[in-house]
Order: sequence, then structure tokens, then C-alpha cells
Amino acid sequence: GHFSTTAHAQPPSGSPDAATASEGKNPESNTQKPPSAAPETSQSQKKPDEENETKPLTDFTSSEIQLLQSLRERREQLAVREAALEEREKLLNAMEGQIEAKIQELNSIKGHIEAIKKDIDEQSKRFESNQDEQTKMLVRVYEKMKPKDAAAIFNNLELTILLDVVKGMREAKLAPVLALMNPEKTKLLSSELARRETLPKLPE
Repeated sequence: GHFSTTAHAQPPSGSPDAATASEGKNPESNTQKPPSAAPETSQSQKKPDEENETKPLTDFTSSEIQLLQSLRERREQLAVREAALEEREKLLNAMEGQIEAKIQELNSIKGHIEAIKKDIDEQSKRFESNQDEQTKMLVRVYEKMKPKDAAAIFNNLELTILLDVVKGMREAKLAPVLALMNPEKTKLLSSELARRETLPKLPE
């Protein structure tokens, strides 16, 4: 028998078979390395959100705690003061409304008083006018009477009415009547006439 050795030809290094053969020889060369883990963040590189977080109460110093307490008390005082000011403003507004209502009421009363005063003045003028007419009538009556009869009436006449009548009579008619009147009444009448003449006129 003829024994022959079959020689396996080496493929060229640049051919696909060479690459396949190379991969077969180094199976680990085809395995990819896992991506390296990201480096841990250092203590100095904190996130901004972590920096802005409120510190625990235990992290504050005693002076900072006192300052916070003082600020809280100040806020409470301001809130109380604001509430008091609001209440005071409400009271002032209510008082202002009451004052306005009272002023209107007083103005109304003043108007009524002025109307009453005007009515009284008109009635007084009418009364004085009537009195003048009555006095003039009495003067005419007494001037026509005999002096003796007029003197008897004058002795019993009220002084205020007698004064008005006497002032309206003519002197020639009045003199005989006065001569026949009661001396005491004549003296009183003369004194009152003199007093009225010397009294200053009161302003209206």
C-alpha cells in the first residue's frame, strides 16, 4: 500500500480563511471588554440641589438658632400689630359713618329750627302789627273820652298797655287825663316813660 501524507496548505495571511484561523487560535481575542464603570463622585463634587437643602436643626449654631427664634417672634409681633391696625381701621370707619349720620341729623334739626324761628318771627311781626292797630284804636277811643273817665280807666290799666297808649296820645289830650289820675300811678308811669327813653335800642 501507498501511504501518502496530505499536507494542508496554509492560506494566505490576508485571506478570510486566515482571519478565521486566527480567530480559532485566539478565542479570547474576540471577546469585548465590559465598559469601565464611571468614577464615583467625590465628596467635594455635590449636586446643587444637595447644597441648597435645609440644614438639620442640629447643624445650626446657637447664635443662628437665636436669630431664627428672634425672627419668628418678630413676625408674630408684626402679625399681631397688623391685625390690631386692621381692627382699628374698621372702628374708625364705623365711627366716621356714625359722625356723618350725626352731622346729617344735626343739619336736619338746624333746618327745622330755622324754619320754626322764621315762623315765630312772622307771627311776632303780625302780632306787633295787630298790637299797633289795637293801640291806635285805643288811643282814638281815649282821646275822645272825657279826661275824668279816661283817668279812671288809666288807674286800673296794665302798665305795659298804658305805656303804649300814652305814647300814642297827643300831649293836649294826655295832660288833663294825667292830672286826674292817681298820683302814685302817674309817678310810676312817668318813671317808666323816662326809663324807656334812656334805654339803648336793642339790636334785632
